Amino acid sequence: LCWVAFGPLATLASLTALGAEASLQTALQIGSGPALATTLVLFCSHFHQVEEDAEFGKQSPVVRLGTERAALLIPVGVAAVLALELTPILTGDWPVTAGLALLGLPLGLQLSRLLLAHHAEPEVIQGSKFVALKFQALSSLGVAIGLAVGGPHLELGW
Repeated sequence: LCWVAFGPLATLASLTALGAEASLQTALQIGSGPALATTLVLFCSHFHQVEEDAEFGKQSPVVRLGTERAALLIPVGVAAVLALELTPILTGDWPVTAGLALLGLPLGLQLSRLLLAHHAEPEVIQGSKFVALKFQALSSLGVAIGLAVGGPHLELGW
């Protein structure tokens, strides 16, 4: 739900509000990576409170998976975000400058290492959601800047 709401649907609505004649395919291309990164932020917000969530019956994904198994998904999520943001470059749909998405890579690696090593230590990982948020911001901003300076590769009908 988070991915759909913050990704393709929000992107399509934004482009339409700006007067573009964007397709759902374009909205999927532009919005999927940032939306998955937003989902990663929300996912990471549960690690430090997993005991409290379980105690009160909250069945978050981290409660259901356990912190160790949930932490294994973090590098997969980081890689998936970057793959979604870089694939349009490889297919020729986006300019090479959209590769500025890689600005988020150091933070994605930091987040992955932090949660893989300390997934069961709430006091150490309580800031993981902020690292995830910085990853989301830098990778998404990199895409936006890269698309803005890279020239007219997108068919938006303006």
